[in-house]
Parts: sequence; structure tokens; C-alpha cells
Amino acid sequence: MAKIIQLDIKNYRGIKNLHLEFKTDQNLISLIGRGDSGKTTILDAISSVLTPSWNLNFFDTDFYDCDHNQELEIIVSLINIPEKLLSENKYGLYIRAFNMQNNEIIDDIAIEDLSGNLHPALTIKLTVDNSLEPNWVVTNSREQHDKPISGVDRALLNCYMVSDYVDRHFSWNKGNPLYALLKSTESNENSDSSNIVIQYLRKAKEEIDKNDFKSLDITTELIKSQAAKLGLDISDTTTTLDSRELSIKDGRISLHENSVPFRLKGKGSKRLASIAIQSALVRIGGIMLIDEVEQGLEPDRVSLSNLHEVNF
Repeated sequence: MAKIIQLDIKNYRGIKNLHLEFKTDQNLISLIGRGDSGKTTILDAISSVLTPSWNLNFFDTDFYDCDHNQELEIIVSLINIPEKLLSENKYGLYIRAFNMQNNEIIDDIAIEDLSGNLHPALTIKLTVDNSLEPNWVVTNSREQHDKPISGVDRALLNCYMVSDYVDRHFSWNKGNPLYALLKSTESNENSDSSNIVIQYLRKAKEEIDKNDFKSLDITTELIKSQAAKLGLDISDTTTTLDSRELSIKDGRISLHENSVPFRLKGKGSKRLASIAIQSALVRIGGIMLIDEVEQGLEPDRVSLSNLHEVNF
């Protein structure tokens, strides 16, 4: 599971300059503070630098004091990176060493010397200048030019955020946690998840609700199990085409409970369902960000023992 070890934020919203280090022996980290103290800004910063999206929108108000002449910069360093990103034709030449004993990142070291307390790390940087165009790169402090990192490669980190806007989390199209979970549960490494979804969309155009989407059942059952541990009963959940999204180009089939799409559920239920999806994803590699974790956790739904079973 990828873990964030360091975070640096400069000139982003209400943050002029911030450096945070995170303990590697913890799977759950809580940010505690009063309202408007910057907690959501920190989560949004992490989400922005690790997002699989390539067309993230920025505005003048995203700059500290709205000063767009001062470049916005967000830097995240991670360990436990997917092996695919560490190959030489990807970002292997940009690997850094993280010392688990003193929590220091070292650049002046050969890859073959990484052993014991030294773990491979990657540092991803997002910058935005007054053109408002985001730029993602892999960087280090060696004398190397930064290397651009694509949204496809950032998607391998499986970082998603639970906030007030989670409707898209229940559709199976690319860039969503449900799609990432589908890919991670595929037994065939060479299978094409996007092809599976497109095939179902084409069939759905012909027979809509007659399709049973059997290939998605394993993932759906996993979500049901995780949701039950959170006190959310979605045992009648199946997958069918959302009648609002009858477009192959749009690529949207979504979770339904009976004939009701999840996007029409209450705010609390949607948040718990999103947490169920992402907690399943975290267990096999991923990063979940939750803004206002207590929302939707009514006492009659979730007990302390249930939360312990979720294993964030």
C-alpha cells in the first residue's frame, strides 16, 4: 500500500508554506483542528497532486492571497510505490531512498544499495503558475531534469477523496475508485477493464435492464461486505445502466440498489458507500482521504467494533 511520508505545500489557498512528515507505522492519520484551520485544504492538496485527472481546474482563488504571480506548489513523497512505476522506463531513475530510522530522504545513493532501513521513494510535484495550467512531475534533488508523470501513472497510486461530492464514485468509468477496484480484482493482468465496461454498455443499449453484469459481481460483493461492516445494508445492490447516462461515449454504468442509482441516496449513505469502496481498495493498495469523517456515522449504523473491522 502506497504511503505518504512527506508533504510540502506552498502558496495554496490559505497556506503560505507548510511541511508535514507522517509516521510510516500508521495506516490511519487524523488531522484535528478548528473550522477553517486548513484541514480540507491539506486533503485537497494531496488529492490534487495524486489525482488521475489530467484536466484539473485551478483559479486565481487557489493561490495564497489570490496572488497568481507566486507559483503554487504541492509536493508529496511516497514509499511502497507500485512496482510498475519503479521500472527504469518509468521513474526508476528518479528513485530516492527513505531512511526508516530517522525519516530522512536521501538522494546520494545507488539503487542497488537500497536495503534494510532504506526503502525506495518517489516524489511527485504539482505546480501551477499564472497560466492556471497544472504541471505534474517526478522530482528529486539530484542534478536531473524533472520527468512529467501522466494521469494514467498517477492512477496506479489509487488515491481518492471522500467529501461532499462523491456521486461519481459509484460509476464504473475510468478515474473512479470503483473502476480502480475492478482492475485490482482482475485475475488476468492482461485483461482490459475499459473493454469490459464498453461491452456492457453496448449490450445495455440493446437490452438495458436485461443485462446482469456478472463480471462485476465479485467487486460488488466485496463492496457489500465492506459496507456491512460500516453498518450500511446494501444487500440488494446490483449494477445496471443509469437511465440518465445512455451514452457509450460517456462511459457510465453505475451501482444501483434495486432500480435506484446510488447518486440519489442520502448524503450519509453515499459517504459510507464511498468509504466501503475505498476501504476495500486501500486493503489491496491505495490511499483514502476523508473530509469530515464523522458525517454519516449515526450510532444506529456503526459501532466502534465495526470501525475496528474495517482496517483502514
